[in-house]
Amino acid sequence: NPGCGLGDELLSVPDDPNNEWGENLRINMGAYGGTAEASMPPYGWALLGDLSNDGIIDYVDLGGQVKDWLTTASQQPGDLNRDGIVNMADFALLAQDWLAKTSWYKPPIVLEIYALGCWGVYLLDTITMPEEGEITITSELPPQSSYAFVYAFREGYYTEIYNLDESNTINVDLDPIVPTKFNGTIFLTDPFFTALYLADTDVNVIDGDTVVGQFRTDEQGRFAIEMEPGNYYFEFYECASGFGGYHREEVEIQGQYKDFFFHYDSMVDKPNIYLYPEE
Repeated sequence: NPGCGLGDELLSVPDDPNNEWGENLRINMGAYGGTAEASMPPYGWALLGDLSNDGIIDYVDLGGQVKDWLTTASQQPGDLNRDGIVNMADFALLAQDWLAKTSWYKPPIVLEIYALGCWGVYLLDTITMPEEGEITITSELPPQSSYAFVYAFREGYYTEIYNLDESNTINVDLDPIVPTKFNGTIFLTDPFFTALYLADTDVNVIDGDTVVGQFRTDEQGRFAIEMEPGNYYFEFYECASGFGGYHREEVEIQGQYKDFFFHYDSMVDKPNIYLYPEE
């Protein structure tokens, strides 16, 4: 505890360096008589109700508190006000910071795994990983599926697609969004196949009948623009399907990031059908 023995619990103390797990922690050494205040680090270091110490107060911490509910043993993690019992007073302390995050919190990466079956694409599994790097997908593909791909999502980062090969191993490496602009990624989807990036494409932003902005996507369908929140149209011409097509898609610009999924035209070779009379 950097404030131990200094006699002033309101003393401003700089952040500790991140430890090997990435968290800033403060250990109660009994300063200020072992009070609850002595156990409460500055807000940017940790949160009182973050029982799991993962940087965010969520259902994991709620589960930990429920586990200790009405327990009167000393030093229970769920006893946030340190009165010797886990009860509604502690629940209120946890609830007041619900979904609050520490300054070092980094949201997990969410991987949505899709498979191509006889009747189109469907969600096979959803898993999370704490950091970027290689991961082997162990979700078993159904017998009729010959192809699978993965969407990788992370708050504050551009979404990416990874195709699974025979090794079922992908290297997740996401790029952060531009903080001062509205960011997005545009995907072209087909109900019977997979999704593609709208790569290297000029897009007009239309308000009513007036072009109010323009951007060009990169090779992964990403863009960053300065636009006021509101409802617009994205106008572009795509040829990813090999046949081309004009698009005027209604969109909503809100917040700092959004994924856009637009259907693209495709053509499938069909077998010849011959009709013969019975006689």
